[in-house]
Amino acid sequence: MHPKLSSDGHLFSHILNRNQDDDIPTYEDMEEFLRFLDKYVSGVVGRRELNKFYRMHPGLTLLDRLTDSDIAYAFLVFENGHEIWAEDEQVRRMNAAEKESYNKTKIQKYHVKKGTRLKVFMDGWLDEGRVYYEVVKTCINNLHRDSDCWNELNMHWKE
Repeated sequence: MHPKLSSDGHLFSHILNRNQDDDIPTYEDMEEFLRFLDKYVSGVVGRRELNKFYRMHPGLTLLDRLTDSDIAYAFLVFENGHEIWAEDEQVRRMNAAEKESYNKTKIQKYHVKKGTRLKVFMDGWLDEGRVYYEVVKTCINNLHRDSDCWNELNMHWKE
């Protein structure tokens, strides 16, 4: 199951945009965010790299390994492609006749169109994507610096 976007069209806005004065989120508030970290952000780091980290640092968790950049990049990639992934899944379930008459309509939110030939050394991310990545990275950094909240997140992770 994919995480749901907030009413503003982004992931976990209630967590990223919280103020330090707000109550510390409960496990129920954080559960979907923790699952996102485990499923999607761990993929940014890579299973082999994580296993190496765990061997070298017994007792530490995924939260100790992830960087603000890792998390922000996973947000960017997920929000960029989740509609396309859902549409592709819908098409996979169609019969041949339905597939033939179906026109895909979903486009990437922060990246040039699939199949676009990129210039050498270009990555295809649009300016909106670069800006959004920096915004999310800043929000994650603020969450990380909120030691009460981050410590609670670590406790929830260990549950």
